[in-house]
Amino acid sequence: MSETVLTPEAKNAIRTYVLTFVIPSGVLLTIVSGALGYVVSGLAQINATAEAVKSLGEAQKYALSAAGAAAEAKARATAAAVEAAKSQTKASDTASYLLTVKDQVDKVLTGHYEELAKTFFGIKEFRDSIQTIPQHEISEINAKFGR
Repeated sequence: MSETVLTPEAKNAIRTYVLTFVIPSGVLLTIVSGALGYVVSGLAQINATAEAVKSLGEAQKYALSAAGAAAEAKARATAAAVEAAKSQTKASDTASYLLTVKDQVDKVLTGHYEELAKTFFGIKEFRDSIQTIPQHEISEINAKFGR
């Protein structure tokens, strides 16, 4: 077979065709592809950012809800602690009162009336209430007990 040799005019025509059509269209396609890739990447980032913001908003909503519930629980716990402290004080007062009453009941049961009277007269409220009893009622009480 014989090889076909290109003439200088044919070589020049091929060179001109490549320089005129192939290279510029390849460069143009490269630029368009790069720009299109950049735009698609930007759109994907915008969508991803929108989804992240949406998820962040939901997480923030749940966090605020949890913070509100925690504050409410703290307030309830504080109120319960205050009520418990009040109950403890009341229980202590009741215990002291019961010990006082027990002592008085023991004195009555054992017949130590004078000690009971001294205890009663040591209480200012009792002395004040005795002063309001008319004298004739006191005389009647003394008469009943044989004094």
